[in-house]
Amino acid sequence: MAEVGPLLQDAEEKGKAIQRAAATKKQPVVCQAFRNLATAEGKVVKYFEDHGAECGVPPDALKARRGNLAKIVEVRTRVCDTAAAPAPRAPSLSDALGTSRIPSVNTDVPAHTKRGSTFDTLTGNPLHR
Repeated sequence: MAEVGPLLQDAEEKGKAIQRAAATKKQPVVCQAFRNLATAEGKVVKYFEDHGAECGVPPDALKARRGNLAKIVEVRTRVCDTAAAPAPRAPSLSDALGTSRIPSVNTDVPAHTKRGSTFDTLTGNPLHR
């Protein structure tokens, strides 16, 4: 049972490290803390599986540790997927002004039928006459 003590202590320290990492509010730091906790908890579960019978570890304790490990891995996956996702693109000036939705000039229309020049009047462009 002396060998499991350091494993349990390491898992407890990694759990406390998550609280410190969460205080930084930096996703990569929190993700790494969850990875470390999952690794430490995995070692405890492995030890309980291998040496639980000879150490007198009740089956309920092993079942509880497996459940904890599953929850830690689930949360780790969500946190790390969020950290790995690219940040949403900030709106550009044209998005903010709403000009990105204006249709572009149709290049299929011949040049002499295009409208909208500075010199256009109600009767057409006087420079084309």
